[in-house]
This record gives sequence, C-alpha cells and structure tokens, in this order.
Amino acid sequence: MHLHPEKLPSAITRYQDETRRVVTVLDGVIASSPSGWLVGGKMTIADLSFFMWNRVAIRRTLKDVDFEKEFPAFTA
Repeated sequence: MHLHPEKLPSAITRYQDETRRVVTVLDGVIASSPSGWLVGGKMTIADLSFFMWNRVAIRRTLKDVDFEKEFPAFTA
C-alpha cells in the first residue's frame, strides 16, 4: 500500500484481511486476560513487539477502522 510502486488490489485486500485477523485474535487474548497483557499476567517482549507493530503496520494498513469500537481490549 505504501512502498510498492504498483498498486495490487488483490495483495492489498489479502494483507488487510490478514491484519484484521491478527488484531481480532490479539483483541480476544487481551480481553480474556485478567491483567490485560498477552502472556503471564505481566508485560513481556510479546507486548512490546506488538506495540510497535500496532503503531506502524496495523494503523496504516487498516486506516479506516474504528479500533476503539471494533477492538476495545486491543485499543486499551
């Protein structure tokens, strides 16, 4: 979507769908965690890894998504 010189709609759709799937899984895991962290009830490298991925890849790939509404645990 951003770096490739040619816009390939099928590739864009594929990666948007895959990104949405990953965020859906993360939202479910976080929602079911009493601590709100991904692993072991405390912040770990897993949380830190997804923080930067969220800031860059997810928000740019799914720019028209209302994250607070669709993925409240993930957003929190």
